[in-house]
Amino acid sequence: MKNASKKLSWLLVIVMIIMTLSAVNTSVYANIDVAQGKTATASSALSGYEAGKANDGDTATRWCASGASYPQWWKIDLGDNYDITGTTITLAPSGATFKYKIEVSDDDSSYVKKVDKTSSANSGTKDDNFTATARYVKITFTASGTRDWASLSNVRIFGTLSGGAVNNPFRTEIIIRTPENFHNNAEVVSFVNNAAQNNVSVISLLVKEDEDDSIPSGYVFYNSAIAPKAKGYSSFDALAAVITEAHKKGIKVKAWVPQFHDKAAIERNSGWQMMSAVGGKAVPYTGSNSEYFVSPLIPDVQAYERSIIKEIASNYAVDGIILDWIRFDDYNMDVSTYSRSAFQSEVAYDPLSIDFTSDNDKRRQWQDWRTTKLADYFAAVRDDLKGIKPDVELGVYVLPLEFTEVAQDASKFADSIDSISPMAYYDDWEFTESWVYNNCIADVKVEVGTKTVIPTFDIDWTDAAYHDIYSNIRSKYPETQLLSFFVYGKWTVDILQKLDNMRSW
Repeated sequence: MKNASKKLSWLLVIVMIIMTLSAVNTSVYANIDVAQGKTATASSALSGYEAGKANDGDTATRWCASGASYPQWWKIDLGDNYDITGTTITLAPSGATFKYKIEVSDDDSSYVKKVDKTSSANSGTKDDNFTATARYVKITFTASGTRDWASLSNVRIFGTLSGGAVNNPFRTEIIIRTPENFHNNAEVVSFVNNAAQNNVSVISLLVKEDEDDSIPSGYVFYNSAIAPKAKGYSSFDALAAVITEAHKKGIKVKAWVPQFHDKAAIERNSGWQMMSAVGGKAVPYTGSNSEYFVSPLIPDVQAYERSIIKEIASNYAVDGIILDWIRFDDYNMDVSTYSRSAFQSEVAYDPLSIDFTSDNDKRRQWQDWRTTKLADYFAAVRDDLKGIKPDVELGVYVLPLEFTEVAQDASKFADSIDSISPMAYYDDWEFTESWVYNNCIADVKVEVGTKTVIPTFDIDWTDAAYHDIYSNIRSKYPETQLLSFFVYGKWTVDILQKLDNMRSW
């Protein structure tokens, strides 16, 4: 009993230490970083090392003064008064020592000093706790112990909009590629627990392979009697495991079901392969990397893909079905024997006679025919689900409207879906971040009206980009409550925590 008492005493001491340390840091980390993307200025700056490089969310960039003279200052305009609880700054370069002070102001005229590091501070990351209500924050370097040039590689300012006003957090959907993340039930349990702790609302799970890399497209990760199971999943039903664990935590599950990118279907019937027009001839389409596509227009192909959707809806308690790859890759496909015959019977000429390289009447007629046929497919899937699970949400991932060649006309299939998720990967498409809210989301909304739009984002943009995009979505599209995020590889706890921290931006 004495030994137990001593152990209990030491445990109480440890707990008290942990609680004390936690209390020290709470003021800084309880609120969100309000500095990213805001306007910054400085007393001087080297070319390529401007003031905004210190709060652009990229720790590889930095502000650097143009010389080693002192004082040198860096200042940020938060755009409004914020209730500030502290700062975290990273001094650069490594090994240097500096003296600095932090001041705040609500008018950029009268400043109040909050931090004064009169003794030399080694370079690195510094947490400074203080409270203030201010719009401007100014960091002044008063001296350098090593005559290094004043420099900041990262500035974070924590707080909330003055008056207690905070943004309602967005809900988070995560898109998971199964083979990179789930191989057994233990991995699912651990991941879903972490997802719940980081306020994930929806998991969109890949149930049918969409690429042709380590696993051929069309192979599945659930207990299917129709499609072949992917290697390693003959005795592990990933979809069932995720549904079980996610529903325990109140997380919804969508089955992500790619459609016409499907090697397994070609193995089933080689006559189903997508054909493209090249030099006036129909040749098998294999993409840029020996990929496998089937024709979206052949009735037997459609029946096969629909049977997989119906199997999932019938056998699993999914909250949604989200389709993908309901498209072509260019204007010159599909010109399979069936498609050519069907088109010719309606418009009286062979699509192989079309000049697919330029905009012309025939190509526009072909495009209209293809978009209508894809819309008919959506309607057929909707009818299938009405007879099985009428309340299940039907959604689709689509390319931005700029990709007209893929024949995804959402205005034609909007009545058949509940939600649409445009792939808003602005940097992949070589657009600026403003394209996300000024073009991508806006264009889709015009096509689908009141249907739910769930924009899909990457997870590796700068904090400044997320701040800008989130702010504009809140102001332009207040009805948008759910944001979706895609990781091609493995999801980590760090990524989940990052998304959770961003929800109120």
